[in-house]
Amino acid sequence: MNISIVMGVYNGEDYLAEAIISILSQSLTNFEFIIVDDGSVDKTSKIISYYLKKDSRVKCISLKRNRGLANALNVGIRASSGKFIVRMDCDDISLPDRLKKQFYIMENSNIDILGSNFISINSVGRSIKSSSLPLSDDEIKYQLPYENCINHSTVMMKKSSLETIGFYNNEYINSQDYDLWLRSLTKLQFANIPEPLVKYRKHQKRISHKKNSFFQTHFSVCAALNYFQNKYGFKVISPSESVSSIINGFEEICFLEVSSRDQYCINRHMIRLGRECNLNKIENRVLDTLILRSTSVKEKLKWVFYKLISK
Repeated sequence: MNISIVMGVYNGEDYLAEAIISILSQSLTNFEFIIVDDGSVDKTSKIISYYLKKDSRVKCISLKRNRGLANALNVGIRASSGKFIVRMDCDDISLPDRLKKQFYIMENSNIDILGSNFISINSVGRSIKSSSLPLSDDEIKYQLPYENCINHSTVMMKKSSLETIGFYNNEYINSQDYDLWLRSLTKLQFANIPEPLVKYRKHQKRISHKKNSFFQTHFSVCAALNYFQNKYGFKVISPSESVSSIINGFEEICFLEVSSRDQYCINRHMIRLGRECNLNKIENRVLDTLILRSTSVKEKLKWVFYKLISK
């Protein structure tokens, strides 16, 4: 078996059938499709059962309680038999030639993690816009410390490479993909296919939706901080730790002499933390000091203006 598609799903009844059909309708047909039901309490299990009976390529692992996407994916990956792991979310749609195009590239290159551009769609499937992601390994590695530029639901990955990195970190309830990419940055080869191969659905229940911005920011900023902590020889922190611990981590880094690019990326994440997370007076004061100490004049003015209008 060359390809294992792994999907983690928790209460995904709204779009699950459409996502499953998009995989079972692929032009490349030789694969296993492992769906990990992460303790769902809606109709998810009934939908999966229907496709289990209909198509022998579908396999299901049912977890008794919800432990998060990272854990569900690790369970599915460890149970897989494929050389390549394909990610698929329960609310997205893979275009018909996705597997064929990604498999050809992975078989004929030294790429470890291969994503693609994607088409954003709304809750009823209407196209919103197409992405424009960096494509080459060098471009991706330049951009990743600044922001996540690999869409999780589009990737095909070498299972052996994931084993080398240590799979997903179960502590990351959100942004587990960003943490994985950053841990892989100096060890693995990346690429994005310019063609959109997935329709990425934006809706209110999605964990990355705007209403979850505080939650998402905390985890993604922690992943970025840990990348720099590891790079400069500091101990990484758990994403379950407080915002104060994250700020203290940035304080350690900001007193070092780092490259201008690294400082630019660090500043972005500190500003995101200040804008998106609920900070107390002490946390605000420490973060203000760090931002005003390390950012450019332009960023200082923007930050001061933001603080004035947000009071």
